[in-house]
Amino acid sequence: MSKFSKKNLAAVGAIILIAGSIVFSMLNQKNSGKPAPGSKEQEAADLRTLGKSDANWAEQSQALMRLSIQQNPEALAFIKQKLDSKDEKLAPWATRALGYFTNPDAFALIRTQLRSTNSSIREAAIDALGMRSHPEKLKMIDEAKSLVTGDSERARLQMASIRMTASPEAKSSLAKGVISELQRRDLEAPARNYLVSQIFFQSPRTREVESYFKSLSSNVKTVDELSAIAVVRALKIYCPSNRYSVIKDALGRTNLTIPGQSQILNELIFHAGPEASAIFQSVAGGGKLNATFLENLKKQLDNPKVKSPCASQQASAPGAAEKRG
Repeated sequence: MSKFSKKNLAAVGAIILIAGSIVFSMLNQKNSGKPAPGSKEQEAADLRTLGKSDANWAEQSQALMRLSIQQNPEALAFIKQKLDSKDEKLAPWATRALGYFTNPDAFALIRTQLRSTNSSIREAAIDALGMRSHPEKLKMIDEAKSLVTGDSERARLQMASIRMTASPEAKSSLAKGVISELQRRDLEAPARNYLVSQIFFQSPRTREVESYFKSLSSNVKTVDELSAIAVVRALKIYCPSNRYSVIKDALGRTNLTIPGQSQILNELIFHAGPEASAIFQSVAGGGKLNATFLENLKKQLDNPKVKSPCASQQASAPGAAEKRG
């Protein structure tokens, strides 16, 4: 893998981790004694994080995104300060957070960022177009079609279009286009990485998307690592009967990185039960993973706080009552 593709793999991974951590914290804060999402206490804590000169970019990014979801005016003021920042990590996140605001100031800033000479800023501005629905976003998506350059920016615009399009038929057509794009042999690695990390979570379950999921899941040992992680994350949506085997195969990949292993293991939370616990035990003793991470994961598996999406799907499936009886 080239240095460029490794860099973009890390960038996509960062998006997954930060977005995932925000969602997961929202699921669990109610039971953890921490401030509830959207509460005055959480808002005050996040504003303090933005004001800290020694806060790292990941902490500030998470705080900024939570505040932006609430369209906090102080968060927008912070964003304006950081848009031209030399901080290469935080500036794109500030741009991305603009997508949660639905006011003319934010729309004007997104349009400015779409014309940036910095490719990371342009990509973040395109991501912002797919955040919160608003009629103006569709106009900006049309405008952006003449501004994007390269596969990576086009990939992001494709996903933003799917998120903002209301018509189910139009969404399905756009999703079909994404699958066609993923099958291009000359598609650049960063674009492929991005599309595969998003397609199962943002598009409707069309025949083409389901077929692509099945293809990747049956080859989870040999596809690239990010695709394997995306497949495991999508198991809670598609809930195939062989999902535990898919997780085992993903964990058994040759040269699986520690961050990749951690992301795959963390998905066990959504499939808690004897099978998930057995998989955890088979890996936990390797000595390479962070001890605190393993301890917290074990607690989550022993005392699940997240209801398994697949358990609810199975319970409502035709014939489930007869099988239980």
